[in-house]
Order: sequence, then C-alpha cells, then structure tokens
Amino acid sequence: MQVTFTSLCKSKSLSRTTAILDAYAIRIGAATWQTKITEDGLSEVRLALSKTATRQTAVACYLNQSGQFKQSKLIWVVGSKVRFGRHGEIAISTIRAQKKPMTGWGRCVAALAAGGGICHDIGKFNHFFQNKLSSHIPIRDPISHEWVSMDILRKKYRHLSNGEDIPMRDCFGHNIDVDIAKNFRAPIFNSDNNLAIEALNYVVATHHRLLEDVDYPSNGKHVKSDVKLSDLSADSSADFSFIEPLVNKAVLKMRKLGETHQFEAAGWRLISVVARAALILADHHTSSLRYRGPKFTGAIANTKLHPKTGERKPDQPLDWHLDQVSKMAAEFAYGLLTWDPDGLDDLSVAMIKSRSTSPAYAWQDDAYDYIKRHVKIQQSPCLIFNLAGTGSGKTRMNAKAIVAANTSGVIRFSSAFNLKSLTLQTSDAYTRELKINPKQIATIIGDISAAKLHQKDNELINDFFDEDGNLDDAQYATQSSTNEIAPEWLKKSLEGKYRMLELNMAPVLISTIDWLVSAGDPGASRTHGAALIRAMHNDLMLDEVDGYDPEAMACVLNLVMLAGMFGRNVVASSATLSRPVANAIFKHYQSGANMRASAKISKGDFSVALISDQAPPVTEVMTSALHFEEAYDVYVNAMLKSIIKQPVYRLAKHFDANPDKSCVEASHQVRSHALKVSEQINILHRSNHIEIQGKQVSFGLIRVANIKHAIRLSCALDRIRDDVVICCYHSQLRRVHRSEIERRLDFLLSRKSNDTHIQNDNEITSIIQGKSTANVCFIVVATPVEEVGRDHDFDWAIIEPSSAQSIVQTAGRVNRHRKKAISEPNVSIMTNNWKKATSTKNAPCFQRPGYESMENIYPSHDIRKLLNWSNDQLVIDASVRLSGLHQFSILDDQSIAEQLSGKTKYALAVSDKYQFAWCSAIAYNNLRAANKKTSITLIPGEVMKMVFYVNKKTELLDRSKVDLSCARSPWMSYSDAHLIEVANKAGITHDNAFAVSVSGDYCDEDNIKEIVYHPDFGVTMEKRL
Repeated sequence: MQVTFTSLCKSKSLSRTTAILDAYAIRIGAATWQTKITEDGLSEVRLALSKTATRQTAVACYLNQSGQFKQSKLIWVVGSKVRFGRHGEIAISTIRAQKKPMTGWGRCVAALAAGGGICHDIGKFNHFFQNKLSSHIPIRDPISHEWVSMDILRKKYRHLSNGEDIPMRDCFGHNIDVDIAKNFRAPIFNSDNNLAIEALNYVVATHHRLLEDVDYPSNGKHVKSDVKLSDLSADSSADFSFIEPLVNKAVLKMRKLGETHQFEAAGWRLISVVARAALILADHHTSSLRYRGPKFTGAIANTKLHPKTGERKPDQPLDWHLDQVSKMAAEFAYGLLTWDPDGLDDLSVAMIKSRSTSPAYAWQDDAYDYIKRHVKIQQSPCLIFNLAGTGSGKTRMNAKAIVAANTSGVIRFSSAFNLKSLTLQTSDAYTRELKINPKQIATIIGDISAAKLHQKDNELINDFFDEDGNLDDAQYATQSSTNEIAPEWLKKSLEGKYRMLELNMAPVLISTIDWLVSAGDPGASRTHGAALIRAMHNDLMLDEVDGYDPEAMACVLNLVMLAGMFGRNVVASSATLSRPVANAIFKHYQSGANMRASAKISKGDFSVALISDQAPPVTEVMTSALHFEEAYDVYVNAMLKSIIKQPVYRLAKHFDANPDKSCVEASHQVRSHALKVSEQINILHRSNHIEIQGKQVSFGLIRVANIKHAIRLSCALDRIRDDVVICCYHSQLRRVHRSEIERRLDFLLSRKSNDTHIQNDNEITSIIQGKSTANVCFIVVATPVEEVGRDHDFDWAIIEPSSAQSIVQTAGRVNRHRKKAISEPNVSIMTNNWKKATSTKNAPCFQRPGYESMENIYPSHDIRKLLNWSNDQLVIDASVRLSGLHQFSILDDQSIAEQLSGKTKYALAVSDKYQFAWCSAIAYNNLRAANKKTSITLIPGEVMKMVFYVNKKTELLDRSKVDLSCARSPWMSYSDAHLIEVANKAGITHDNAFAVSVSGDYCDEDNIKEIVYHPDFGVTMEKRL
C-alpha cells in the first residue's frame, strides 16, 4: 500500500521524527513523505515514532490504496492530534480555542464537586481531630470527620436560608451526646428537601465511605456508639476567616441551583455520582501533594512521613487543602463532562465494518445496515442483543454493531468478559482478525502471569468469578501501548496510576468484568474513579453475558445502568440469553436512561436491536419492560423456528450414573459411579471416533460440576481402564501446568479443517503406539472451566448437569468445528448429578454451579423429568435453553428471576422502601460478597518433598500432603523441569508459575482444612479428618 506522512512537529521533536521518516520514506515536501510499504513496515514506523513522541510531536499518516479508497484517508496520528482535523486536515490559520460551554446539569456537577471540595473536611477543624493528628497515634474517631462536616453544612444551610449568618465556630458541638450523634439525619433525596443541598450533604458525608442502612441511609459507618465522645468543639487553632466565606458561598450556590434546576431525585442521583467521583479523585490527588507554601500554625489537614528523617510531620494547612480540593474537583468535573477523547483510527473502523466475503457471515452485513439506518433516523442510544449462534462470528458482529450504532463518528468501546481466557482471546482476535491497530487496544486482566503466558504461546488462564464458580481477587495486570497524549486534568486525576491512565486513553479496552464493574460500585474507592471515567466515554460490549451467576450479574447490571445514564450504546451477546437476564438488562438500561432524562440531558429515548444469524434483525424504540418482553419472545421464537430446521449435530441420551446403593464408603461410591461412566465411554466411542494407525481413537469430554469430584473420578477411571489416558482440567492446577494443558488442547482440538494435525502429532501417536488395545480414548475430565471460552471440538461428551445452560454450553464443545450431521448420540447426560446421587436430603443440588437455591428447590432433580425426551433421545441446541418446553430451563429462569429481583431491588429502587438505597453501602457490599480463597504455592522439588506455602509465604507444616494414589498414565503430565523452562521463557517467577488459587479459607480455625496435592490432577482443600 502507498502512504503519505505529514509532520507538524515542533522543537526537538522535529529533528527526531524527520530522521525516522527519512529512513522509511521519500521526502516529497518540506514536511511530507511518501512510500509504498507493507502493514508490518507501517507498524514499525508507528512504533519508532511512538517511542520518541512528546507533546511537540504531531505526525499524521494517510493511506492512498488504489481500488480501496478514492482519496487519501487518515490512518493514524502519533502525538498531538489537535494539530490536525478529525480526518487529517491541516489548518491554514489558528485561533485560540474557546472553552467548551456546559449545560445545566453539567454546571450542577461542577458546582457540586467544587462545593463538596470546599466543605468535605471542615469537620477536621474540631479539637479531637487536631489533637489526633498532632499525637501521631492512630485513634478511632468517635464521629467521622465527614459526618461532622455534613452536620455543620446542615446548620449553615438552615441559618443562611433564614437570612442569618451563624459563625462557623458555633456550628461545632461541644461534648456531643452519643444518642444525639446517632440520630443525625442522613442525606435523603425526596421532594420535601432542596435536592441540591441534599446532594452536597451526600458527597461530603460519603467521600470516604458510603452510608449504611437501606430503608433510610444512616450514620452506621460514621458514628461509633461504643466509643466515648471527646470534645468536638472547634479547635483553638482553627482560623475560619478564609474558609468560612467560601463555605457560605458554596451552600448558597447549591441552594440556588436546587431552586433553579427542578431536576427530579433521579437526576440528582446521576449528578451526585459524577460529582462525588470528581471530588474523591481531587481529594486523593491533593493529599498526595507535598505542601511547599509558607509555614503555618493553624489547623492541619494531614501528615506525611519526612523523606529524610522518616518522622510523621504535619503537611498541609486545612484551609489550603480545602481550597485546592475544591478547585481541583471543579477542574476534574469539567474535564469529565467535556473531554472528547480520540476514537479508533479510520483504517481500523473500515476494517471492522468491511463487508463479509463468506455467505455464512452475510447476516452480519444485514444487521449492520439495519442498525445503521435505524440509528440515523432516531439519533438515540441503542441497546443491542446479539443472539447469534456458535461459530457465526459474534466477536466481529459485536464490534460491527458498536460502529453501526455510533452517531458521533468517534468509535470507543469497552469489551467486558467473565473469563480471562476470553479476554486474551478477544484481544488477539481484534488485532489478527479485525485488523484493529494494536496500539489502540488496552487489555486488563486479573493476573500478570496469565498475560505473560498468553503473550508467549497464546495461552489462557482463569476468570472473574472463576470458571469453577469462585471469585478471583488477584491484582490487575494490564497491557497497553497507546501513544495518545492525555489531557492534564486526566493525568492529575489518575496521578500515580499510569496503567489506569493508559486504559482510559485507549479507544478499545478489553477487560475482565471485575475492573469495569467498579464503575458502578461507589464503595470501590481504589478503582471506582478510573473505571467511571472509562464508562462515561465508551460504549459497552458484554460477551457471553449469560455466563454470570445472579450475584455477579447484579454487578454487571449496575454497569449497564451507568451506560444508560451516560447515553452509551450497549451490546449484550450470547447464543442462549435467557429471558430473565435479557429483561434485567433492559430494565437497568432503561433506569439509567430515565435518570438521564430526569437531569434534562436528553429525552431518555433509546432503541433496542435484536440480531441473530437465525432471524432477520429487529430494531425499534421500546418504552416499557412489557413491550420489550413481548418483542423478545417473538424474536426468540423466530430464531427457534430456523434452528429446528438445521441438521442434527449433537444428539443426547441419558444414563444412570448413581453409585450402587450397597456402596457406603466414599471411595466405593466413586468407583461404582466410574464404572457406569466407563460403560458410556464405550458406547459413545464406538459411534464417534477417528482412525489413527489402524486404531479407533476418540477425544472425549467428561463435564463434572466440582473440582474434588473431577479429581476423584479421574483417578477411578484411570484405575479401571487400560485404553484411556486422562487429563483433569480445572482452575486449581498449578498455573504454568494449566497453561500447558490449554496450549495443547487449543492445538489438538482445533478441527476446522481436518484431523491431520492430530494424526501427525508426536505425543498422540506415541501414546497410541504404547497402547496394546485396539481402541484409545483421550479423555478430558473438566469442570465448568471448559464450558465457555474454549474453542475445542470433542468427539463426544458425558455431562453431569448443573443447569440447562450447562448442558447446552458443554454440548457446544462437541462436533463444534466439523459440524457433521449425526444419527447416533454423541452426548450422554447423567440422570442425577453427584450431589443428588450421594445425598438423602431434599436440598438444592443444582447449585454452585447452578441456579437452584434454598428458596427455589426444584420439584425434581431427575434429568428424565427435567428435559423433554423423545424415545430417550434429545437434540441439543439453543432450544433446550430458550424454547420454554423443558422444565429444567423453566425452573432455572424462575430462580434466576427471583435471585436477580432480590439483588437488583436496591439499584432499581423498585419501591419507596429502596428509593434511597443507592446511597448506602449495603446496596453494593452484598454484590461484592465472595468465597474465601487461599493462595497456595507449590515449590518444585521431589514429589514427597514438595514445599507448600500459603498466602504471603507462611509455610504449611502439618496441614498439607501429597496424594500419590491417583494416576498411572495421566495425559499431559509434565515434569517440573519442563514447567520451569516454560516459566523462564515467559519471564514468570517460579512462585507465580507454581501458584494455585484454592477455594476455601485455610486459616478458618473453626473448620480445619488441609491442602491435598494430587500430582498431575491438581490441588484441593479438604476437611481434615
């Protein structure tokens, strides 16, 4: 391709960029170059320019490719983009840029942030707090300073509203009684109050922690009833001459705004969310500065360690701190609301929306055109549901849908995933398949080792609520190389958080959901501000959105609500999106849009698009949840009519896998169960195999619900069969071992062309040759880790059911790429899962994983009654989950709907009882509840001398053991030497490479646990006998 470079660099940057461009292209003007170049060569030029870029750098690259573009088109800009127009134009003259005006709601946000800044710490002027700072001894505040600040504001407002001017010193109470303090009224947004003043009270009272109660948000986090109150009168050092007029001004200004802008409470909720974030970011930034002004003797705001002596010394004067935070909060608020960040370059956008060349993907172009036409007419945000099936190109269509729904011409989006594996896969797909410039993509996951292993071999690890149903609390790891220059306000607001800055600058963010959902959790102080900035300025893409349990889904729904608040487009993608989840997504997006209308930002209208490869697209404005539910039902039914006409790719039968009743001991129960599973292996293998070296060979998947049972079943099968090799695959393998397993499975089970790569694989042929049997089965016993995000094609599967969704998702790994029409079953489903088969109680068994709960115990747990069989056979496709013909799916939907209703009632304010719950911590704390996890490190060595460490390298002495009774010939078993070599090549420390995150609390003294390591099959935490 032929490209042209134009440089508008200044100062030293001019000579540096000239030297680079001279090396790659021919100079055809004073600051213009032209050359023919490959894509790789152009990427090399951009990288070279990026490495030397400063504020003075400004180089634009234009493409002129015959037959593709009629004229030169801007591809990218390195450095300052403001020197070029949106499409690369060069100005012939310049004028001073005018400050962007703010609308009514924007002025309210800025005023609220500034007012909150000047008032947020006035409670620190009290005698107790000043003594505490001077003593350098950590003392628990009887009443938090922010709660005192709010009480002072109330007194100020009451007196100023009556035309009085009470001195601030008199607003401080002397020896306040505990009972009086406990009855301080929390901010409450109802029409009886001036809502602007209540918003000011809210941001001041919650700038460190949220309120507590749900029914009537209260002081539970702020007033400690078990501490005797000290003197809370104003400190003698307090000088209010500077700060008091500013506080009065802020109170009067907010009162006037409340009277002038008659926003509803929902509108002030939106305004408060943004203003509070600006205030917190400003407070953090200002507190991080070291005061360098003249010496002072008055009240102090904080202390810092002296860089030389290490002593803690008073740092910032309190009135200076308040003034700086106020100014900075106003600056941040203005930046948040007026920032116009750069989007994807034109070439990347062109590649995303390029027409499909295969008839199989023609539906994507139809959906793109349909959405584009509708949005052009409506000029409103769009909520898009992509229900396309497996292998239909959902990843590309999701991105196409974002481009189609965009009306601003600036394409920016955040793509969120439940799994780290999907996150890393999508990052690759965007650069490799969609041809998006990797410089414009940032990636964030929860595990730096996973990122490094993926960079090495495209290997994939772990997830948010991890694949086995446990929350992963690993630290965030980011990958980004964006060369955009951030505005000053953004640099300040995220100072010291360079990675967060990069994540906000990149036009495309590919992220595990755990980071993004903190945008909707104001109590997540560490990440809330940075994530909220991202949410405000980017569309949202949710892939495999039905892969969350109800608790995690509630977090995701808060993020959807934010997108509705800020008028962003949302794409929710899944081939089997259940009605309760789809309805909840609509309700939360509509709630956000209503807040937007309440703040008079827009009318709150939005469109809904339903797209699929199985039915023509539908797009319309939907004004009620009932309207959406009816439209969704009609569309799903149209999809199902098309699906039932397709050839049969997955046919299931059921079988009894319950252990014999005569078996009492656990080991005997497992063996009895394994023998019945073994019979099914024979049946499925006979009908579903390939020929290699004259032997019948098959690759089978056995899906089990939980890790402990997966390991026990793997061991039992290995003992009773000579013609199988077994790999046990789950989330509690040593990190580098799991990476190697995934690398091999990704290679072997990619069967889109043929099986030649399997037939020629040295390991596979060696194993086959080593077996004396005529049949060889390669079996993966896996937990739900295999269900979503793994693009594997097995010959057959045996499924322990947890939900209707688990059956459809697991079956989707069978005949996935080859899509051969079949007549004999290639899937067997156990009539009962292990929990039910070994329990005599009528308790939930489709749980963890699964949707059954104590409040929703299913009337039957027998798969023969839960699914509609025909002659003991069942075609497995999306209809099992969506048709409403199967009791299992109906029960799952009922349980999901009820659990989501309980989890989302706070955010949606479903009744007057919960209308202020969004102010309180309990509305978010419940969503952050997680299973306790213990980090284990298994240091390599002789097997029986394996060293175990827990958490921060506390050695496990008497509560760890190695179980050598398992496998005789495990598949994908790797020596420590091999794994160490892999870790070294990836640049990962051995501690990280051999770490395992195990579900459970090892340190729970009331429930003693021990760590059991099964070489080749993983780690479990079990009750100590």
